Amino acid sequence: VLNIIETVRMVAKKIRDTSRIGFSYMREGDIYLNLGNYSEALKKYQTALDIRKANGNKFGIANSLLSIGNIYWHQSNYLEALENYQTALNIYVEFGVKDGIANAKHSIGNINFQQGNYPEALNNYLFSLKILEEIGNIGGIAELNNNIGLIYSRQNNYSEALKSYQAALKIFIKTGNKGNIAGVYLNIGNIYQSMSNYFESLSSYQSSLKIFE
Repeated sequence: VLNIIETVRMVAKKIRDTSRIGFSYMREGDIYLNLGNYSEALKKYQTALDIRKANGNKFGIANSLLSIGNIYWHQSNYLEALENYQTALNIYVEFGVKDGIANAKHSIGNINFQQGNYPEALNNYLFSLKILEEIGNIGGIAELNNNIGLIYSRQNNYSEALKSYQAALKIFIKTGNKGNIAGVYLNIGNIYQSMSNYFESLSSYQSSLKIFE
């Protein structure tokens, strides 16, 4: 795949298509991110950002900043991650890019969660969820409901946590995402255990185990 991206970039350079050059660096960054090579991914994303800044491509700048923020997130450098997420969010808001706003707010909420600021995390998650429901992003809705369930669980609000997990589970079953289905069953099992409903807890754990196996 990297060879293909390099070939595309060579052609783009010949015709001076800076938009595709920047895009190619983003895709390279995505590959290195998936491989866990964060330092190399950061270099690619930063190169894409520099190109997009030179072009004045604000939407591209925001996307690059969001990806750079994700790198810092994986490195547990939450201060740098938050700065990049917030700058990206400001651009998305300026241009009314709803999915970008939702992604940035979700990412900021993740940082709030890691820092133990659950009320602020919940606010950002709910804000993002509302936008994703408006634009019909099913996968994002499921992921956010699962995260919201985690917040309610940490706050010992088990009834609301259960509602959120079940909403996520319904979508994951519909889309056939087995890994996420198993994960949500595990979360539901934890809630029932906290509620001392051991029969339902065991049933959920068994459902999760069966899928994982």
